Amino acid sequence: MNAVDQDPCPFCAIAAAYPYGTSSSSSSSSPSSNPSSLLECVPTDQNADPEKIQPNVFIVLAAPDVVAFLDILPMTAGHLLVATRGHRRLIGDVEGSEGRSVG
Repeated sequence: MNAVDQDPCPFCAIAAAYPYGTSSSSSSSSPSSNPSSLLECVPTDQNADPEKIQPNVFIVLAAPDVVAFLDILPMTAGHLLVATRGHRRLIGDVEGSEGRSVG
């Protein structure tokens, strides 16, 4: 394992800070359940607190396999980053439902 692998992953920190199942309509869902609609993955204002971690994160989607949030240094207005919940070093490491969720 090299020094890069030992650094904390910011995407993993974001996924941990904004777990699936904290949206307004899925509060009773278990983390392993599949959402019946995309709306269930949109966090409420209370659960989307941007100051949960540093730097601040503006989360827009907290799905079972992925999280989506506004880029802090966007190339274009409204640019979103989509990250898997599990640590993946390379995009080629993404498989199955994660790949379908990422798009």
